Amino acid sequence: MWKYLELLRPHQWLKNVFVLIPLVFSRRFFDMDLVFLSFSAVFVFVLASGSVYVLNDLLDCEKDRLHPDKKFRPIASGKVSLKSAFVFWIFLSVLSLAAAYSISLTFLMILLGYLMMTMGYSLFLKRVIFLDVILIALGFVFRVLGGGVAIGVIVSDWMIVLVFLFTLFLAISKRRQEIKNLERKSKKTREVLTRYTIDLIDQLNAIIVPIVITSYIFYTFSERQNNPYFIATIPLIMYSFFRYLYLLKSTPFGESSRDYLADVQLLVVALIWFGLAMAGLGT
Repeated sequence: MWKYLELLRPHQWLKNVFVLIPLVFSRRFFDMDLVFLSFSAVFVFVLASGSVYVLNDLLDCEKDRLHPDKKFRPIASGKVSLKSAFVFWIFLSVLSLAAAYSISLTFLMILLGYLMMTMGYSLFLKRVIFLDVILIALGFVFRVLGGGVAIGVIVSDWMIVLVFLFTLFLAISKRRQEIKNLERKSKKTREVLTRYTIDLIDQLNAIIVPIVITSYIFYTFSERQNNPYFIATIPLIMYSFFRYLYLLKSTPFGESSRDYLADVQLLVVALIWFGLAMAGLGT
């Protein structure tokens, strides 16, 4: 049983927290009905993203066997057969769509769009430079939109822009660390990495980071009436980016989702940010 749970990559479930963003920023997280719907939406995206991971592992099992870490995944290591994994992928896909329909038809349409996009990514689009990281970022936008639809909240344009740009930065930074950490094996384990260079990625981040920070500053000013404390989070966001870029340059940080929970300074800043973001919700 554990081998099938491992296929779902529990350490990646943190990404689905983005589904809760509309609930938190709508200041309605004390409404238990909406809380239930939001966490139901999170569960649906756990199933849907799990089906994507299974499909990826099915398609990339040969390349994964050449990777120093991915070779231990259930399919690449032979713990789960290709036939069993294929059946499990079908099961997860159907279950996630059925669960999405139980929330609402609109939510189902969003999830269907997410699955179609990620299927295209898994089959061939992940080999296209720049488009691969853009699609990853759009996956997070789908999560936020799905979270909004689940509870009947309209997600602001600023929020969509910020989520897209921030997760685009994370995706590009991950490519940088994959290149640095895999070195000569990168060509065999992920084809698109042969088209990126560390210098190119650093230039892309030099463009994206100022745009993200500037967008965030404008967003905080737009939220002043709803939360007067939100402006105080600007230095925290700037410090977080500075810290993140420092870790990218000097450590293997950023290749795995586990890394985000491993740096104490980023965790402390995240907690302070959350406290300030929530402090004015009742005002």
